[in-house]
Amino acid sequence: MRRALLLMALALSGCSATLHMRMSGELERPVVHFDGERRACVDRLEVFAEGARGQPLWNIEARGGRCVRLGQIAYGETPAGFTALTPAEPLRSGVVYEAAAYGWTKGVASVPWIAGGAFVYRDGRWTSAD
Repeated sequence: MRRALLLMALALSGCSATLHMRMSGELERPVVHFDGERRACVDRLEVFAEGARGQPLWNIEARGGRCVRLGQIAYGETPAGFTALTPAEPLRSGVVYEAAAYGWTKGVASVPWIAGGAFVYRDGRWTSAD
């Protein structure tokens, strides 16, 4: 629900982009990748348990309001140039998690982008729950 509202808000704003996000790795250390392993200029990442309202399970933000180019982000490991606003809580198998990342495209016209999805860890791997 939260993701749908964010995507709708960006679509209505006109100048924005949507990136693809996927998760891989182990339950204890999932890794977020953007647009087929490309680097993205990220300024924020939030992870929530599906349906949970309020406090994220993990929330990081780039310092100074500037995005940082990253190829991936490992859950619970705050990248250089970021601050953890909420420390990472342990994840559980079979629970659906919603992740959303935000940033800026680089080039002649820099526009905001969003990437997100719902993910679940089952049978030893992360899959999309969308």
